[in-house]
Amino acid sequence: MRIIGSILRGAVGVIAAVILVASFAWFFTRPLRQERLRADQVQLTILHWGDKNEDAIVAGLVADFERLHPDIKIIRTNVGSPAQLATKLQTMLAAGDPPDVFYLESERLADLASKGLLADIEALIHADYANRTRSASEGPVASDAPAGRRVAKDFHIRRPRRA
Repeated sequence: MRIIGSILRGAVGVIAAVILVASFAWFFTRPLRQERLRADQVQLTILHWGDKNEDAIVAGLVADFERLHPDIKIIRTNVGSPAQLATKLQTMLAAGDPPDVFYLESERLADLASKGLLADIEALIHADYANRTRSASEGPVASDAPAGRRVAKDFHIRRPRRA
């Protein structure tokens, strides 16, 4: 019996060591697996949440955008839920490496804006609408930011209705 116990403990130890080594190898080779940016490309990061259906929609939108704008590479991170996003965003902000674009629950907007953690995107909104036939005043824009500054734009993913 003692021999079988020793063999089992040894086997568990070997398996744990293999898993540990494989985990480190996977972590340290991650940069080698990532697609390299071309010299003319800019990388943007998007932090979002959503189930697998919404994730597929966002992935499709990103792919369409990248086809239209080959000079932009988008890195998506889906954290799963609003609570997980809040934690991840807080960590990224504390590390000084915030995402370029992120989902945000409206009740968190004023807090982040008051701390100066959000950029004023008023000029970007006007430039975007100037390239279209619509007015810059169209579309819902968050208004909880300090006066005269827009720091967020409502974004809704609409799923097609079933017939």
